[in-house]
Amino acid sequence: MSDIFSFSPDSLMSRMGMRIVEVSAQKTVLEMPVAGNLQPAGFLHGGGAAALAETAGSLASLAYAQQLRDADGQERTPVGTDLSISHLRPGSGAAVTAVAVAVKLGRTRCVHQVQIFSEDGKLISTAMLGNQLV
Repeated sequence: MSDIFSFSPDSLMSRMGMRIVEVSAQKTVLEMPVAGNLQPAGFLHGGGAAALAETAGSLASLAYAQQLRDADGQERTPVGTDLSISHLRPGSGAAVTAVAVAVKLGRTRCVHQVQIFSEDGKLISTAMLGNQLV
């Protein structure tokens, strides 16, 4: 995996304990511990789930930008334009997994649907993320 798909120690992703499992434009998978990312009631914080979803979709968009660069030589950087997330049930357990799947991979825009699952495979959050390629 390229260094571009790693997190610096002082990044939000490192502080939240996110770990990259798989990266491609079509599908990206991340894991994150629940501990350390809790809200006062003891469940996964909604903002933590949103950060995980945005990171998964953004890494997938970055992978796509690299594919385009390899094809035409033009550098592109994905910049988040919108994020919508719905929390369906409380997140608990040791870790959660985010799976970002491409909905649209265009010349200037990427859209990914991100689903976040508990350890036992229950869907806890679903999100849509848009990135502009600039």
